[in-house]
Amino acid sequence: RQKMSRYLFHHAVVNDLAAALRQPSLMMPSEQMPCLDDAFFQKAWSDAKLWLQELDKDPSALLAHIDKTPRRNRLGLYYEALLSFWLTEHPAWKLLAHEFPVYDDKKTVGAYDFLVETTTDIIHIEVAVKYYMGVEGIADWNDWIGPGQRDSLKLKMDKMLGKQLRLSQLDAGQSALKLAGLPQPTRRLMWFKGVFFMPY
Repeated sequence: RQKMSRYLFHHAVVNDLAAALRQPSLMMPSEQMPCLDDAFFQKAWSDAKLWLQELDKDPSALLAHIDKTPRRNRLGLYYEALLSFWLTEHPAWKLLAHEFPVYDDKKTVGAYDFLVETTTDIIHIEVAVKYYMGVEGIADWNDWIGPGQRDSLKLKMDKMLGKQLRLSQLDAGQSALKLAGLPQPTRRLMWFKGVFFMPY
């Protein structure tokens, strides 16, 4: 991977947004791994550069957006707030829903992280930013453990692939969108970023 300088802008939150767009995916896309690829993120970063430069001159709108985010001190929620701002300001895309809950007889089934209308698709995007340490450094999802040892790459992949991305395939997920007047997704993709730390 190409090394990247993190601090490109004056304001820390603008730098965080730039990093969220610029950082490559943790996973390689395949038929079994429906994730946004590095070419997508390279284009997103390239297209956003001038916008980020202007935002850096006056980040008040971004800061106000972050301030409205509940529990923004939690990394995952802060990260999603950065992305929701970018999607809201995107010149060609429309953010249809963010953290849209799905219930089945008053029981929470899940929530759509993002529902986005592009020029060609309606995309259901599930987002994660994760930091995993390899125990042995082997190609086994069980080997990669998160902070506090309560999370692992295996647990996260099982949840994202087996539950979160399948939400729109469930009757409850489809009904929730229909009741809200929202379109059904034509694509389902992961936005999965972070860092793998090799064992010493």
